[in-house]
Amino acid sequence: MRERHRHQEWLAFPRLIDREIPEDLNIRFVCDNYAAHKHARVRAGIAKQPRLHLHFTAKYVSWLNLVERWFGDLSQPAFQRAKIHYVTELKQQIMDFTEQGNELSQPFAWFATTDSIFE
Repeated sequence: MRERHRHQEWLAFPRLIDREIPEDLNIRFVCDNYAAHKHARVRAGIAKQPRLHLHFTAKYVSWLNLVERWFGDLSQPAFQRAKIHYVTELKQQIMDFTEQGNELSQPFAWFATTDSIFE
């Protein structure tokens, strides 16, 4: 986990993935609309690598983003009641939450009708 979330830190991720994935495979990143993901240096860096592709979710559909869903679970009342005074305590609480979630994890599936989505 990085301390900051600027385009410089994010760009390190595609570079890492590019090094680790076999060269004959294309790599696709599905990103939200966070400014760091759309920064000019990110776009330029990705453009230099023909096998790397960025795709962005539509705006205002956070329910499609499982990271947003995870943060929603993280902010539930049980976690909000925790007394956290230092960043190190916050990090530990998040790690504990994640480990517990991993132990209990199940596939996540959405069920919705077209009508309910448009409502």
